[in-house]
Amino acid sequence: QFIAMNRGKRSVCADIHTDLGRSAVERLLGECDVFLTNFRASALRRMGLDFEALHARHPRLIHASVNGFGPRGPDAEKAMLDGAAQARGGVIAITGPADGPAMPPGAAIADTAGAMQFALAVMTALFARERTGIGQQVRSSSLGAQLFLQMWELQHSIITGQSLKRAGAHHANILSPY
Repeated sequence: QFIAMNRGKRSVCADIHTDLGRSAVERLLGECDVFLTNFRASALRRMGLDFEALHARHPRLIHASVNGFGPRGPDAEKAMLDGAAQARGGVIAITGPADGPAMPPGAAIADTAGAMQFALAVMTALFARERTGIGQQVRSSSLGAQLFLQMWELQHSIITGQSLKRAGAHHANILSPY
């Protein structure tokens, strides 16, 4: 099934695999500003809802997709949960007591940070469309959000060649009350 909203005026749930559902979705896409999806890229291609197909039919439409591991690579089609993104992104490895096990932060930061990045990317694409008249593709991922949140830590490790260690109630780079 496919769910679409048209500028906050109405909600529609349609089975895109039927002629009636497909027709309804196409009409909505002709009026919408943004197509938001978390379907896998291969499913979007099969349904004719990938960026290239939609851009050809609706050149002003913003095509915004989000997934767990990013748009490329061997894990692009895999599902993701918040805890998995935190673990894969490395934040769990530097969280917790120095002499204890690694642990996740006390919040769903992968999903939340990913949603914030996604919203900002869509807003930026809408702004660009106002200037150019052309829609564009926007992509975000939970893993990418985790890497973004740790850019300072990752840069430290890359520059120094040292892995950061868990330090309890301290920032991994600042071993004092913070």
